[in-house]
Amino acid sequence: MNFPKGFLYSETQRMRGTGIYRLVMIIFAIVTIFVTLPYFKPSGMKNRGEVLLPLLIVFAVWLIVSFLMSKTSLEIGIRDDGFYFRMKPFMFSFKRIRFDEIESVELIGLNAFKYGFGIHFGIGWKAYTIVGDQGIKINLKKGKSIVLSVRNPESIIAILSQYVKIRS
Repeated sequence: MNFPKGFLYSETQRMRGTGIYRLVMIIFAIVTIFVTLPYFKPSGMKNRGEVLLPLLIVFAVWLIVSFLMSKTSLEIGIRDDGFYFRMKPFMFSFKRIRFDEIESVELIGLNAFKYGFGIHFGIGWKAYTIVGDQGIKINLKKGKSIVLSVRNPESIIAILSQYVKIRS
């Protein structure tokens, strides 16, 4: 996107695909149904205000999530002084990982069940993924790792191999 000068490599990934949006819409429709079901009786509806507030809350949450999904992007860059990434709109500035902090980098396959889409974390790892089935895993000397989805893993590995150890 708007990368400062001096980057050896840069890429921007955007959340795309109607499948993801459809899935979110289906989930929110199901949530809406379950939230509003207690407000309906066999004899009819309770007070209209009692039903309207939960519906408005669910609709507001749906709008916020949809907006965030449409604005989400993962920006990755490599410079001589380190590896940079940020996931907008959740990270305002790039996070830099200096090459001397990296133990190794490996090419991995991604799936929605292990790393999901978005920002996820577990014990000793964080994942920043958008879409796709390929990614890189950056193993840090501190014992932690960072997983990033990438579009051109071969290009990234070729550049990173000049600076860090590549695991196969």
